[in-house]
Amino acid sequence: MQYSVRRHKAMYPPPHRISHQPASAISTSVTEGTRRAGEAIGVQPNGDVRAIASIARDNALDAARGILMMLGIFLHAANIYSVNAQWVVTDTKTHVAFDTLGSLIHVFRMPAFFWIAGYFCAMVYQSRGPSALFQVRIPRLVFPLCCALILLNIPQLALLGWIEQRNPWAFFTASVPVLHLWFLVDLIVITLVAGTAGPTLDRWIRRFSPLNTTALLILLVLLSYGLTLTARASGVGGVSLFGLTTVYRVLIYLPYFLAGLVMFHNIGIRESFYRVPIWMTLVAVPAAYHFSLPVPSTHRAIAESALILELLFTWISVAAVLNFFQACFQQSSAITRYLSDSAYSVYLFHHPIVVYVGLALLPLAISPWVKYVVVCLVTIVATWAIHRYFVKRFRWASLMFNGK
Repeated sequence: MQYSVRRHKAMYPPPHRISHQPASAISTSVTEGTRRAGEAIGVQPNGDVRAIASIARDNALDAARGILMMLGIFLHAANIYSVNAQWVVTDTKTHVAFDTLGSLIHVFRMPAFFWIAGYFCAMVYQSRGPSALFQVRIPRLVFPLCCALILLNIPQLALLGWIEQRNPWAFFTASVPVLHLWFLVDLIVITLVAGTAGPTLDRWIRRFSPLNTTALLILLVLLSYGLTLTARASGVGGVSLFGLTTVYRVLIYLPYFLAGLVMFHNIGIRESFYRVPIWMTLVAVPAAYHFSLPVPSTHRAIAESALILELLFTWISVAAVLNFFQACFQQSSAITRYLSDSAYSVYLFHHPIVVYVGLALLPLAISPWVKYVVVCLVTIVATWAIHRYFVKRFRWASLMFNGK
């Protein structure tokens, strides 16, 4: 018997297996561009440059959102050729390197994305008020979720059932075929909580004083560990939410969302978070992966210590990755605009495309590395074409798959 955070994620399966610039950089005078950015989202310039700059679109985070979604292609393609992965498609040609690659990407990808989601949720809340979360944000999540579930996931699983000569409906009677859409499900739950508790959170956030980086990381680790420990000790972690997710999984990612939300409002805390050096990514990501590996169940204290260290290095990874994007993607460009604009389409469409291409390559007796490269390249090109020539071209397609 193995005991670690991965055991708990086996009870509540891990999603990738189931399927500002800093304040110091803000000018003390209101540039015309910043003023227009503030006015564009409904904020009138009143002399508070930092407030306007905080609400103005962040090019670095737009790029981060797009690239993190693009990494989903490389992660899910790696699952096909992993030795130990039990994914929807598994090739006979495998290599342990794909197990490691998928696990390393998973360390920071979704935690960072939930941080970004919290940040942009706070942006919507401040610029349009709490009602916008229910009138704008939630519909933008729910409608694409329903459309992708019906039009993408169900045909995908029906095809798999047919290929495996099983009853295609067996997939649907066992559970709701959420697959990669688990992220939208959890984000909807967390956004509803944030919207309901908005006024209270707003007063609570304003009481925060700036912390140094070490103290901030310790606080974040305690928050993450405290929530997961409470869920495990109380037994509520296994409680299903509408058959789509569990309390435990929501609590895993809730701290990252809350951190992004708080750091949008509190520039001092955000600056402290961004002080984690970029090079720490090279240390923190492998360390978080190492401490996530199973520990014998007889060593409970060691397992809990490993979980705490895993959380610590995960938070360091998120901070270092976000710092990287702040350093490299400050200026708006055609690339960052495309990455931001296409993120939703890439997220929704990449999963079935990876599955279909992976299935097509199964009979070929060639290297798994060659297959992996082909799957990634075809999926990147296909998702780009779908977004460019389908989602962007037709208003109804944009509504169905981008929620706008």
